[in-house]
Amino acid sequence: MTLKNYITIATYGTGLEAQLASTQLEASGISTCVLNSEIVDTAWFLGGAIGGAQLQVREDDADVARELIEQMRSAGTDLDDVAEEDDIADEISAPESATDALVNRALRAAAIGLLFLPLQFYSLYLIGKVLVSRAALDRSQRKKLALAAVLDCCVLTLAVIFFWPQEDIPMAPLPNGGVPRPLEI
Repeated sequence: MTLKNYITIATYGTGLEAQLASTQLEASGISTCVLNSEIVDTAWFLGGAIGGAQLQVREDDADVARELIEQMRSAGTDLDDVAEEDDIADEISAPESATDALVNRALRAAAIGLLFLPLQFYSLYLIGKVLVSRAALDRSQRKKLALAAVLDCCVLTLAVIFFWPQEDIPMAPLPNGGVPRPLEI
């Protein structure tokens, strides 16, 4: 395909929008080419400098393509409209209950506590708070709570083993009956 006969009919802020318009034009039988979509998506800060993602069509199809693009824009098929509808659907969903929030927070604290030990204690506190409240838990909440408890117990057990003073651990006798001495550094 040579680009000599192609002209830019529209520019977009993202490569996805340009590819969406390109796909709709190609479905109508118009050959298209999208320029700079990778640059705009990868280095978004250069989008304004290079003119955005450019949608090009053959000169012969330019007028028909512009009309189709204008119809698509007036019909509201822009990605911004789709994103707004998704946001509205997310806001309509049922709010999280207090028990759900505690269970999710306990699991997140246990997971992050793998890197930051004090959060394990906070996670155990939240688990205790859920158990003391005697709230009815569904299956997914019980699984999350059990996973958080297992993570907490494993990490705290490893921490105790790691930080336990070495002098207090009894040493097994050697085969000749003697007791090994600790290494002095």
